[in-house]
Amino acid sequence: MKLGKAYKLASLAAGHKVKALACLNAGDHEGARREEVHYIDRVEDIPSHFRQRLSSYLDEVIALKLRAVGSDQVDQKR
Repeated sequence: MKLGKAYKLASLAAGHKVKALACLNAGDHEGARREEVHYIDRVEDIPSHFRQRLSSYLDEVIALKLRAVGSDQVDQKR
């Protein structure tokens, strides 16, 4: 696997993590569990020699997506 594909998998995993957190906020524990399983599956798809290299990238993408979701929720309340 090439590094670019590993970054794409990390980005997809981050999306699942954000969806899981959004489901938890909404009280949908079953949906959160499903999304967390998808997150773990995506992370496990990344070869182990790339995982450590991508861990900070994954954290950064999750934080950015959470900020984007948070700003969307604020806009919807207005």
